[in-house]
Amino acid sequence: MTSTSGTRPVSAAYYWAGKGSARVHALKGFDYGIDHHAYDRAYDRERIDWLHREFGTSLVFLSYNWGLPPELESQDWQDFEDAAGHAHDAGMEVAAYIQASNAVSSGSYEHLDWYAVTPRGKRIPYYNGRFFTCLNHPEWRESVLDRVRGALDSGADAIFLDNCAFGGMPVPLARDFTAFAGCYCARCRAQFLEWQRVRGLPQLGIPRLFRPGRDPNAREYAHWRAWVLTTFLREIKDTITATKPGAKLLTNTFGAVNLNTYNIFGVDLPEIAKIVDMLFVENLQSPRANASLLVQNAGTFKLLQSLKPNAPALSISYERGIGVDGVPSHRSFARTAAEAFASGGHPVLRACEYIEDSHWTLLQPRRHDGHANAWRSIVEFVSHHPDVFVDRHAASPIAVFVPPGLAWRGDAFPEDGADFL
Repeated sequence: MTSTSGTRPVSAAYYWAGKGSARVHALKGFDYGIDHHAYDRAYDRERIDWLHREFGTSLVFLSYNWGLPPELESQDWQDFEDAAGHAHDAGMEVAAYIQASNAVSSGSYEHLDWYAVTPRGKRIPYYNGRFFTCLNHPEWRESVLDRVRGALDSGADAIFLDNCAFGGMPVPLARDFTAFAGCYCARCRAQFLEWQRVRGLPQLGIPRLFRPGRDPNAREYAHWRAWVLTTFLREIKDTITATKPGAKLLTNTFGAVNLNTYNIFGVDLPEIAKIVDMLFVENLQSPRANASLLVQNAGTFKLLQSLKPNAPALSISYERGIGVDGVPSHRSFARTAAEAFASGGHPVLRACEYIEDSHWTLLQPRRHDGHANAWRSIVEFVSHHPDVFVDRHAASPIAVFVPPGLAWRGDAFPEDGADFL
């Protein structure tokens, strides 16, 4: 992606819109209505042009696949293709949003057997009406690859995979974890037993209670669970390369570097860093420090860049989270963009998923022109000072210390007094 290298600063934007996004936000609920006028108009040419012109956006994230069944989602694919064409005409590159590990249980998807299950055979909810899928299910894997190929054929320059995780997530408790993690379907049970057999390990199978701090079998299961996700992402990357050479892959997986991602999500950050082309940090809070302090990304970026030093690092921030934020102040927009650049990364504008007047909505012309001016002022300033921001290099090598309480691969747990980066 040419805009993530050289002296041109990248200003990207999340822009989930169209009828599919409206459906998913209604599914999320929170007793909010939908600003259908905003969602239905968002992918019009004039709105795409406004996003590029007024915010200085050079890379736009558009929704292609929310995990909805095709009879509900096929119109979204056409809307994406139209919007991607408008974005290219405006001079922007396009990243396609694709759901990697969960699906909406409705329509033709309602009775499929590709959902991850607990030892009691229960599906594992992601949120209302949406459930984690089994990453070992061949039909699920092929459905994701089909969406990847479809998005690339429709104009995507990059694929953005959301919610990369494998099945149920355990609950931290007493310096360990509890509950079940992953998927307990017959296919997963058989594959983990084979994993143990070829390694000469006791064939104990998937633990019904995930306690890797005290159970060697649970630790081995954590290794297998992370390996499944990593190999799936490698397959997706290979599909991208074969379908559209030069297209990029990124995920929001790296937004959780302050957690034990290995055990909670089944995410092996060092291995996934080898696969993706860009690093992406999805934070829970926008900068709110006093004075001019950097409060969110400085340490996070350095930690991630130790895994892949030459990869562009992108960041998006929230005030409190999805479904609770109204549109922040002009000042907050400017600070968010400035912090990402100052931390050595590139800002991603949150242009959607806001709550106004008890309705889901997104940024719109005239109503949010002041926010656009604040954001663009930072982008233009950085454009005029590439030596300070985009072109700068470390004067000396930087070592990143990962403390024992924050091991990459789940082989350590927080010690007394240990802090997260």
